Amino acid sequence: MLKNYISPYSATVVERLLAEDAIIIGRTNCDEFAMGSSGEKSAFGKTLNPIDHRKVPGGSSSSSASTVAADCCLTALGSDTGGSVRQPASFCGLVGLKPTYGMVSRWGLIAYASSFDQIGILTKKIEDNAKFSQVIAGPDEKNLTLKPDTLPDFNNLSLNSNPFKIAILKETIQYPILDKYIHRKIKDIIYHLKNSAIQVNEISFHWLDYIVPTFHVLAPAKAM
Repeated sequence: MLKNYISPYSATVVERLLAEDAIIIGRTNCDEFAMGSSGEKSAFGKTLNPIDHRKVPGGSSSSSASTVAADCCLTALGSDTGGSVRQPASFCGLVGLKPTYGMVSRWGLIAYASSFDQIGILTKKIEDNAKFSQVIAGPDEKNLTLKPDTLPDFNNLSLNSNPFKIAILKETIQYPILDKYIHRKIKDIIYHLKNSAIQVNEISFHWLDYIVPTFHVLAPAKAM
């Protein structure tokens, strides 16, 4: 129903990118209203994973991920409610960031569940993600839920500045139905992180089985 819709105003994140001479090359396909996780059910047809056309690219920001993975652009924006940037980033071998709530203005975003949604960035490199985060983040008078403080310089983050800490939920690694290949890869990454002077803490989260049911109660209620 929004096929021919043209917005009367632009999004803050787009305007900030344009102010830095970014070139917007087009709009990308996605699961309609950000409700989906495979990119197969759009009114414009399904999105293919450029790594393997037999596989889905994830969703809902499916084409944002596919476009970057196919080297059509350096970065793409997406919206993340419960994984819609991070999941396609994983499926397409990218870096996908869902910023902390209050970091990036949501002005101009069609929200799925307003208090969950964040505008995220998809890139191939962490450094590129940091550069674009620096551009789009920060206070915006049009969005009063933003953190008013000045943000740190993401471009100067390094292992030498502050010791990085990463939390791993033990239950996710020990989950009975976790694919053995994925389990092995996660363990390899943890080993690599620990040998890169990064502090990895395994913490316990006893409510793992309630996450998805809780999301499916709250998110649709907010969307209605």
